[in-house]
Amino acid sequence: MSRDVKAVLFDLDETLCERPRRPAERLAAAFDRAGVEPFFTADEYHRLVNEIGGTDSDIRRRERCFERLAREYDRDETVGRQVADAYQALTDYTAVQFLPGAERVLEDLEETYRLGLVTNGGPDTQSPKIDALGIRDRFETVVLAGYDTPAKPDPTPFRTAMANLDVSPERTIYVGNSLRSDIAGASASEIRSVWIPYGDPERPNRTQNRFEPDYTLESIEEALSRPWEGD
Repeated sequence: MSRDVKAVLFDLDETLCERPRRPAERLAAAFDRAGVEPFFTADEYHRLVNEIGGTDSDIRRRERCFERLAREYDRDETVGRQVADAYQALTDYTAVQFLPGAERVLEDLEETYRLGLVTNGGPDTQSPKIDALGIRDRFETVVLAGYDTPAKPDPTPFRTAMANLDVSPERTIYVGNSLRSDIAGASASEIRSVWIPYGDPERPNRTQNRFEPDYTLESIEEALSRPWEGD
């Protein structure tokens, strides 16, 4: 069966774009704004938000995470909600910027492939980013995993994107930065994956991850080399 690639699917956050203020910095500022001594880390929050999943808004899901972390650290749930409210007040979802080379990659690949976006998050957080970057029209399908479908690494959002594009897994590539959600989800969907480990907390423990990417790049700009075309 031909493995000629017809479609390339992308993750959004820390694959194509980033916020100037890192998550750990925003969380520290939220604790300070709420007048609460820090009692959990950004990595703990991100691991838990993926575990909780669901189809709530991202804002409500974050609140549930902070409440649960408060309970786990023997704090009252109201303390978690105070920090969540402060985090939300400090967050501007339009304050995003392309990672170096990302815009050029999209411009180059759309000449050859059908492009799709598969990102964890709902319209309340992801749509402002997509529109601020001006990239909505570059994608033939946008799947908001955790809102339209279960969150990554569940294979459903990947399969939904492929169905929308009418492409098969062997003709699809997925590009993402997270071993835990992107590479694991692509593997479960039988899609070849490109791992760009920018901002991935799992990178130091990569050997403990049972999902191996098909290709590893050091930056999104390296996707211009189209490594999958050598297969």
